[in-house]
Amino acid sequence: MAPPLDEDEYVTSEQDVAQVAPYLDCAVSFFGHTHLQGAFLCHRNGVRRLVSADPESSEDEIALEHDANYLINPGSVGQPRDGDRRSAYAIYDSNAGLVTLCRAEYDVASAQKKILEAGLPELLALRLDAGL
Repeated sequence: MAPPLDEDEYVTSEQDVAQVAPYLDCAVSFFGHTHLQGAFLCHRNGVRRLVSADPESSEDEIALEHDANYLINPGSVGQPRDGDRRSAYAIYDSNAGLVTLCRAEYDVASAQKKILEAGLPELLALRLDAGL
């Protein structure tokens, strides 16, 4: 899923989010395309990036406020671009008002082997080690 205005647009900063925030039509919107896990809070007082206190953590829970909108990028199960080679995904619990950003280890060597066996570019396999 791409950002709300342009499917080819990269939304990575508070400034990018401020441009799309007026077009958000629900409390929680999910987007992708960048392979960068993260979240932004959009409030009448501005936009704020929500970041994990511990980059080594496997979960980062975001308690949703009622008077704000959120733009959430669950990340990438494959081909991460943020320097963390673990798979990235999100769990949304609308009843509890929580979004949990999650990371999980996986068999990188096996994934690399399958990429190469499929005849895909070697770079796609090599970058899995570094998460770039």
